[in-house]
Amino acid sequence: VDNQSIDNTVEVCNAAASKDERIKVTIDIQHRSAEEVQHDLVKIANGQYVMCMADDDLIDHHYIETLVGLLEANKNIDMAYSNGSYINVDNQVMQSLITNTDGVYSSEYYYDNFYKAIHKRKVLPVVYGIFRKEVFQSLMPYAPFDQLRANMDNLLMAKFFLNRHTISFVNHNLM
Repeated sequence: VDNQSIDNTVEVCNAAASKDERIKVTIDIQHRSAEEVQHDLVKIANGQYVMCMADDDLIDHHYIETLVGLLEANKNIDMAYSNGSYINVDNQVMQSLITNTDGVYSSEYYYDNFYKAIHKRKVLPVVYGIFRKEVFQSLMPYAPFDQLRANMDNLLMAKFFLNRHTISFVNHNLM
């Protein structure tokens, strides 16, 4: 979905769609929040998995293969995510996103994960992982809870953990 971008996003997406029939391009008639777009997209997605990406996200060419492989190998995992890298404006890797793995989320401890997400502020943006479609869809809609519309990723992940969904971490810089 092109959400009223002012650059050449539509052309880039149309070029990709012309090469792969699985890619569908939709242009929003008005600018919407990322959450509203995600809510509509998950309804029309026809695969088993969903992932969210923004215009400033880069992924390793093994990202999808690695995380989907993990989900395929373990049907009890609802979301897989990886480590990544901070990259500066010159495209140089600065450091890993997660440098202390004591804070990663565990597939076994739902409420410990919730505690980390809310109290310890172990932020896990939605764009860091791949979800099983039905799990992501079950979390929709996630509406803003304040005027700032801040921390929407945290709200979604808190809902994810409170619903006892499971997660797995791959400590490779794939983003």
